[in-house]
Amino acid sequence: MEATVKKTEEFIDKYLVDAPIGKGYGCFKMVRESCGVDKNRIANLIRRMPYEEYLHTRYWQLVSQQVKSDAGFRCEKCGTRWGLAVHHESYRWLGFDMYHVHDLRCLCRRCHEEEHGIKAS
Repeated sequence: MEATVKKTEEFIDKYLVDAPIGKGYGCFKMVRESCGVDKNRIANLIRRMPYEEYLHTRYWQLVSQQVKSDAGFRCEKCGTRWGLAVHHESYRWLGFDMYHVHDLRCLCRRCHEEEHGIKAS
């Protein structure tokens, strides 16, 4: 049990911290390093974070980069390469995103806003 607590703390210190956008690439490395951590504790911490803060964590940056890479760095709706964002199809897996990248889509800003019903100005 003590090893899990230590490994969980190390994971939190490494991945649930503010990270500049585009820094580091390695969602699969992060998944490997999550072996032996308390995944529910990690998810609960993420779910309690303000969403804007969560979007700046190393964790989300790596997940987001993986989704964009898998999409060929193109919007999955219109095909543009500009202003890419990652859209949650649902928030069911929030905190477990790295294991459920299939629930995320790479969209440009315009298409992402359309998904949320926001009209372009």
